[in-house]
Amino acid sequence: MTWAEPPELRDGRARRSARTRERLVEAVRAVVAKGEEPTPERIAERAGVSERTLFRLFVDLPGLWEAVRVRMAADLIRLLQVGPFEGDVQVRTHELVRRRIAVFEAMAPYRRWVDAREVLYPAIRQGREVLDRALRAQATEALAPELAAGAASVAPAIDSLLSYESWNYLRASRGLGPRQVASLLETAVLRLVAVSADHPFKRSELTSG
Repeated sequence: MTWAEPPELRDGRARRSARTRERLVEAVRAVVAKGEEPTPERIAERAGVSERTLFRLFVDLPGLWEAVRVRMAADLIRLLQVGPFEGDVQVRTHELVRRRIAVFEAMAPYRRWVDAREVLYPAIRQGREVLDRALRAQATEALAPELAAGAASVAPAIDSLLSYESWNYLRASRGLGPRQVASLLETAVLRLVAVSADHPFKRSELTSG
């Protein structure tokens, strides 16, 4: 008679493996957030496991990067999907910029690491298009009345203003803090909306931004 492994033993081992995989994914994020290279040694040490365990669960590093990408994408989408936008254009723009900056602040360490190594690990960039679509949808939702009233002509400029590249330039190259960046972006978006020929708001109402 062949001995069969009890289901509870098999399930328990699967749960332990899943928990260890989660620790390894979080270890990558923690190491990258510190500005360090996520080597197998550092990742394993941070997760409290051996390198042998790391490669037993993920086979290779690209497999681990893919797991990190999936987790980051899920976290960022949750940040984007907070709730509906309400209030006048100033209130909605303020909330749009606040949410956008929260996403960029969360993703910045990982994104910078990815951008520097995208040739080596192309698979970890697969979530970028999904995120970009979600960002455009967020702006469209927040500014729906203005876009419908004629501001659609400046939508590409708004997308550019509220892009990761624009945020990174202001934060990293110009050395501005999150609040300074938020103020600049809010003002720029409101003025873009105001210059739309068919927009119902008077420019004078937005110049105080």
